[in-house]
Amino acid sequence: MVTAGTQEMEVRAKPIRSLMDAARKAGSGYLEVYRGGLPILMQPPRIIGPGKCFEVAGTSRTVFAAAFENPRLRPKSNFLELKHELLLDYQGPEFDAIPLDLEYDAAVLGRRGTKVLVSNDYRDAPLLTEPEVLSLVGFTAQAFGHWMLEYLLQWVTASELPELRGLPVLIDDGMPASHRQALEYFSNGRADVIVAPSQGTFRVAKLWKVSNWIYVPLRPLSEDALDPRFMVSPAAKIAERYNRLGRRVEEDLEYWGGPKRIFLSRRKHLHRKLMNIGRVEELASARGFHIVYPEDLPFADQARLVRGATHILGPEGSALFLAFLARPGTRVCCLDHPFVEKVSSVTTIFSELRLDFTLLTGRCVRKDETFARFSDYEIAEADLLGLLSEWGIT
Repeated sequence: MVTAGTQEMEVRAKPIRSLMDAARKAGSGYLEVYRGGLPILMQPPRIIGPGKCFEVAGTSRTVFAAAFENPRLRPKSNFLELKHELLLDYQGPEFDAIPLDLEYDAAVLGRRGTKVLVSNDYRDAPLLTEPEVLSLVGFTAQAFGHWMLEYLLQWVTASELPELRGLPVLIDDGMPASHRQALEYFSNGRADVIVAPSQGTFRVAKLWKVSNWIYVPLRPLSEDALDPRFMVSPAAKIAERYNRLGRRVEEDLEYWGGPKRIFLSRRKHLHRKLMNIGRVEELASARGFHIVYPEDLPFADQARLVRGATHILGPEGSALFLAFLARPGTRVCCLDHPFVEKVSSVTTIFSELRLDFTLLTGRCVRKDETFARFSDYEIAEADLLGLLSEWGIT
């Protein structure tokens, strides 16, 4: 028993098992989309400024959809809970290769050796009225970058499978409006969205889950714990799916009069601060860039902005993932700190989308010792103006 406030909660220790291993043995359904195990080489992007990024070799993971009967879920959790175990989307050595702080997940109360502690109310969890759903519930589903790289790709992959088309989509309560708007937009308003209970646990009679194309470890202990060899992906296959979404946006551009040059800005209170962002925005604005905070716009307008642009500029952050929807040939520049050794796992996707991508780095102003990717930085004005001049913008 553990005490939560004034109430006692009964807990149980359960082992963690690979979602794929469990799925292959589950009798409810297993549909393989892409067979992994192939060698992958992620190439570094073009970099202007301090810092280096190296090519990374690894092995692709298998992508699949699987159904489970009567699993228990908790809002904002990456785990699926079965009667005797917890399932997490990892394959082979991924889970052991990158140490994780599992207690950040809403389902985990603590650890006991190789097992984790969860509340023991499995039988009491209410059953959703929908008999069969596709789950997009998750610990990281609230963050736009994760939404673009994980959950939206899961939905696109599911939409390719006849067995999953038309299934209600289960999302977390409190999911940002733009995420839900993206589902409605790309499904042409046909997505049947079900909002999960905001508290406690719940069960689904039959739940489908699609694995990620790229391993996204659940809360690594530190930056040093991240091993890029286990974060490679078949970028060309991912690009095929974003190209499909991009063609949907293209249908809306006949009468679109949006700006051709856009600066996807970032709020000052967020981590990974561009300390001289005011000056950078001033220089960009003077050269015809429209300053945009994408989260202030409906998702359809966000998508149209990037699809209609010829030049996209902005600090590293979730907003830059919108460039996955840009037209081939679009010039994209990401502003960042010098700690970019591991970025090829994402930037290779830009290359496969045939975008003219450049990483413009600046000096570190404040280094985050636990997660270097959260560090603050400044961009040299001369480097920025040099790149814009190279683009023919003066």
